[in-house]
Amino acid sequence: MSKENLESGRQIYGNIETLSHQTRMSMLLEIFDLGPDTKKNEERKRNFIELMGRYHQSGIRQRSENLRVIQSSDESKKKIHSQIMETIRSMSLSRSISKDQERLTEYLARNREEVEKMIGVYFLGYNPGDPKEQSELRQALRGEGYFTSPPGKEND
Repeated sequence: MSKENLESGRQIYGNIETLSHQTRMSMLLEIFDLGPDTKKNEERKRNFIELMGRYHQSGIRQRSENLRVIQSSDESKKKIHSQIMETIRSMSLSRSISKDQERLTEYLARNREEVEKMIGVYFLGYNPGDPKEQSELRQALRGEGYFTSPPGKEND
């Protein structure tokens, strides 16, 4: 984002609610690059991505039939999600972020479900709820769907 846009306060992204999850994540991760120390910025960004990764993995882990294991797993997932939300809240209070980034962090801080979806899309690489992402061509490009052969076998 150019300095002129920051100074004028002009909003580039428009309505935050209509942005793709990928765009939201990109905007959020850009905030980590604003600090004066590049090394610390990268470390903080890496830690945040690892935290989101742990959250994502906890959601796709196989569930056990043991109720106590399920409950402790859910509690762990909630705790990680709360850490992610706290990080986003603290980002929203930063003075160095743009108006768009401020709007984004405030929106995300109020919408836990959107944060969960955004994390899922980030780690999947596509939005499973988007009909355009579910087209046969898109599935084939990802190596999924009807028109792809099993890994290691060529089409006859």
